[in-house]
Amino acid sequence: MKYCRFLHLFAASMVLLLAACGNQTSVVLVPSTASPSTPSQVTPVVQQPLPKSLLNPKYPVMDWVYNVTCGRAVDSYSRSQMDATIAYDSAAWLSPSDGQLVEGSSDCDKGALISQARNQGLLTLLTVGVDSSWWSTQDLAQYIDVASSQQQVPCTPEATTYVCKIVNWAISGGYAGVIIDFELVKWDYPGIRMKFGMFMQELQAALHQKGMLCGVTLIPKASDSAAEDPHKLEYFQDWKLLSRIDFLVIMVLDLDLVLNKPGPITTAPWIEKQLNYLWKTIPQALSKTIWEF
Repeated sequence: MKYCRFLHLFAASMVLLLAACGNQTSVVLVPSTASPSTPSQVTPVVQQPLPKSLLNPKYPVMDWVYNVTCGRAVDSYSRSQMDATIAYDSAAWLSPSDGQLVEGSSDCDKGALISQARNQGLLTLLTVGVDSSWWSTQDLAQYIDVASSQQQVPCTPEATTYVCKIVNWAISGGYAGVIIDFELVKWDYPGIRMKFGMFMQELQAALHQKGMLCGVTLIPKASDSAAEDPHKLEYFQDWKLLSRIDFLVIMVLDLDLVLNKPGPITTAPWIEKQLNYLWKTIPQALSKTIWEF
């Protein structure tokens, strides 16, 4: 996962599965299960559209820039046309013990990179993550528990709820939205799936009040059965509860870590499994799903 592979990827590109995800609501027809006595019927699935202006329609790519690759990103964009949405990681590391955010180090002028994107009319998104070398899976689960149970208030500069700390950080940085990138959470913490879903919904509501977008990274998932899915990390995420978030980012990389042996970071069959699970679980979210490679 990204928490242990900062040097592995440079500006990891996340591309949309469908070219038709261009900010319009579409209808996908899903055959319903046929019974022995009735003909098969087709049930329409209304797609939830990708937020307008999130991605460049002519180049629907999101570049995930890390603190240690910021300098390379600046060099790359100086040599060629910048036309991708920027999701900047390490701009906000979360402290689960108190909900405070701290900015990570950078090997370049992050402000210059962000300004370059904004000057060209491209969105910049704040990625909020947790350094697993500092905090345990229990710590992050407890943070989610507290954040989801706090009484939500308007996010004024004086607000101190965990949700408002994220919102106000994004406002101060001039970001267009927030991506929550939690990956190591104690999956058997009591009620964690419901609590994480509630936390994301409350964060999205607060961001919307400020005119910002909300996204969440999803750990690869092929089944709800542990016997059929090699991951256990994703059990804190209930995709159905997260399906109303503005956009979803499925991290289909790191296949080699799942298999625990050297090999490709992703394969077509691996991606197909994630697509099948997405289609079976939340088909209405297909059009607003971004795939991270």
